[in-house]
Amino acid sequence: MGRPRSFLDSMRVEVAKKAHGCKHNEAHTIAAGDKRLSVAAGMSRENYCVPCALEFLERDVASIKSTMAELRGPM
Repeated sequence: MGRPRSFLDSMRVEVAKKAHGCKHNEAHTIAAGDKRLSVAAGMSRENYCVPCALEFLERDVASIKSTMAELRGPM
């Protein structure tokens, strides 16, 4: 049996080394020293500010719970 796979391996929380904009909303600035969510996107990474990241993650948690309920339910 293989090692259990995680669909979350492409994400990690990092501390920004320099200031830059959020990938979702360029009006949101990620300052040097701020936490950010970094997500693998092909050979590069996309970085999101905390408010945008939390919004995406909360929506994804709801979607994952719905998918789990569908898998557990009757055929």
